[in-house]
Amino acid sequence: TEVAAGLRTLGELYRTVGELGLSEASLTAGLTLAEQLGDEGAIASTRFSLATTHAAAGDLTIALEQYQAVAATSLRPELAVRATVAQLPLLAQLGQAQQLDTLVQELTPQFEALPPGYLRAYGLIDAANTLVDLQGSPYQSIALAWLTEALDNARAVSSLRAESYALGTLGKLYGEAGELPDAKALTQQALTLALQANAPEISYLWNAQLGNFQRKTEETEAAIANYTAAVNTLETLRRDLVAIDDDVRYNFRETVEPVYRNLVDLLTARADVDQPKLEQARAVIEALQLAELENFFREACLPVSENIDQVVDSTARSTAVLYPIILPDRLEVVVKLPRQPLTHFSTPVTKTELDSKLQEFRRDVVRPYTLKKVQAEAGELYRWLVEPVVPQLAEANINTLVFVLDGALRNIPMGLLHNGDRYLIQDFGVAIAPGLQLVDPQSLTGQNLSVIIAGISEERSSFPALPNVTTEVQEVEAALPSQVLLN
Repeated sequence: TEVAAGLRTLGELYRTVGELGLSEASLTAGLTLAEQLGDEGAIASTRFSLATTHAAAGDLTIALEQYQAVAATSLRPELAVRATVAQLPLLAQLGQAQQLDTLVQELTPQFEALPPGYLRAYGLIDAANTLVDLQGSPYQSIALAWLTEALDNARAVSSLRAESYALGTLGKLYGEAGELPDAKALTQQALTLALQANAPEISYLWNAQLGNFQRKTEETEAAIANYTAAVNTLETLRRDLVAIDDDVRYNFRETVEPVYRNLVDLLTARADVDQPKLEQARAVIEALQLAELENFFREACLPVSENIDQVVDSTARSTAVLYPIILPDRLEVVVKLPRQPLTHFSTPVTKTELDSKLQEFRRDVVRPYTLKKVQAEAGELYRWLVEPVVPQLAEANINTLVFVLDGALRNIPMGLLHNGDRYLIQDFGVAIAPGLQLVDPQSLTGQNLSVIIAGISEERSSFPALPNVTTEVQEVEAALPSQVLLN
């Protein structure tokens, strides 16, 4: 029995750190052992955990079947209810509307069978939250009834956290219904309770939700304040969320990333945005990128020692930093020139269109006989990323561009951007930095380099001649002491 329990715990830990294959293996071994022992409680608990791993891995049908088995066989009513609730989002994702409707109707008596308390409250909240998330859901009245009951249960056992969750989800429900004054009032109450309970892992949700509502009612400064509070809380929680909450890794783009990007969107919305807002916007997207890395690797990033702006301002070479930020309706580019304040420009291209263009360019650039098409695609990217700032680059005598890239832009070689006549790499030194914060940056030590350069320009067997090889070899030979092996 102890070994079976240990295998279940190990499987859950593997899921927490994102090792889903190892999680499945440990949980499967634990389930087999529990079945050999005939331990019904261990069988149900392990199968529930295994279903959660399959859901995290996207194996929705398998997860659904396992949750259904737990709901049908568990001797613990609270686990049976949890397994039933867990089926709701899976049925919605799988498009099984009739089964979803049947399950919703079955849940109310199951909730009533649970003893009053916080477990019943959380079950009601989780189920209601799933119904609220369904687009065009016909279950809003049921969700309202469940949340009202959850609120009564939370207050009966004096659970501030459960009460906060119930109020916040009620606010979300009212927001989906377009009743924004009530939605904001309920969310504010939820935030107050979360702060009283010292529950930052809840409070950031309600700060962000308030920001969403205030954005809709054009209360820009209030929305910025709430998004900023949410981001600040996430920064303090970041490592804990990565280490503890096994849902965060799989819901990162749905629950965490939008908070950062919504804040950046508001901070940069005006063409005449002031310097503090530009600096904050760039710092926020930087924090998002660090959070993405830590969320992916399940490990804290290395400590940083210097900001890239300091390097740009102090270096002998004339260097500019271009910091593109992908937003839903536009591409923002923040520009840092030596010893000058930040500037920015935007291009009205949607994230969907940009991602499509980048995917097409990435596909074409490695294909033969697509030179003209690639140059046209690279020209469009040049116009979006560089062209608006060309006069500033010329005025500041910039000869090196450092790109700190966002999203799918990281897959594109920036040197290939094309102005119609020349590639970017022909006019600038081009560098990529992972972020604004640098880890122990040091100058390269000066040394005399020599090279062996080999190339084939002539036609060989079924391969055509490559005339540019001769030119490339000659240019390298002119730049460095070289031993040439041509043809």
